[in-house]
Amino acid sequence: MGEGVTLPLEVLATVADLRAETQDAHGGKSAASQYRQCAHHLRQAAQTLARADDDTGEERAATADMAGAYVEAAATHAREADLTAI
Repeated sequence: MGEGVTLPLEVLATVADLRAETQDAHGGKSAASQYRQCAHHLRQAAQTLARADDDTGEERAATADMAGAYVEAAATHAREADLTAI
């Protein structure tokens, strides 16, 4: 993918799920677990953003911060998975 290209969080979660399945198939249980956690956090971020009915700038910032924390957690799991992948 090129610079500046973004994918929806649900698509990224699906990719992480597929990577987990691939690692499972090759015996990479640790990496598979990390990818599953990554997918879970990406879905949490997507759900946080989807259910937000924020009225104020402060509420929108809080929602963005929460979603950002989920995305950061997902990135951490993805890095860990990459380190243990077969």
